[in-house]
Amino acid sequence: MLTRSEYKLTRSELAQRYFACKLCGANGEVAFGAQGSSGWTRDGMFVDNVHAQVERAAEVDLRTDAMRTQALIRCPTCGRRAPGAVRWVAIRIGFWLAAGVGLVAVGGAELVIGAGGCAAVAIWQGLQERGRFKRARGAVILQLEPGKVPEPEAPPPRPVVRRQLAPPPELPPARVVSAPAPAVQAAPDPRAPPKFLVDPDKS
Repeated sequence: MLTRSEYKLTRSELAQRYFACKLCGANGEVAFGAQGSSGWTRDGMFVDNVHAQVERAAEVDLRTDAMRTQALIRCPTCGRRAPGAVRWVAIRIGFWLAAGVGLVAVGGAELVIGAGGCAAVAIWQGLQERGRFKRARGAVILQLEPGKVPEPEAPPPRPVVRRQLAPPPELPPARVVSAPAPAVQAAPDPRAPPKFLVDPDKS
């Protein structure tokens, strides 16, 4: 009986990379740990030089891990990570979780095994990302040309709200009312006797 062998190669190195912060302009050189794995590869008739194949796969995975780990290193000047680095971590994990939920929603109980496989890959991916965060925190800055921390933008001025007065009410047109002038009585004569002493027949 012909038996086949499986091969897996894991590599690790102290990666040294140049960096340039796109937010504050700092640049320099940083050293951090990077890890790569080829995964299991089975030897067989259709596999040409399995040893070279696993070495190549481990090298590619090592470079990918170094690139993703470097993106999680905080800039020593502004303290920020590369734009979108954390978002891509969530995408790489969330993709497998969404795939598992989709399998259950489409196939029901028949695809539970496939959904479980997606969940296992999501957990494995989460452990990978956790290791990258840990190695990013332990990175060492070898050379640094500090950048300039951008000043916080001033809030835009508040718009001036002017109160609008209500339009004046529409009043009816004014009318001129003419009235007779009051009669003016003449002042009594102080030398005249009182009225009750005057004989009405002689008046």
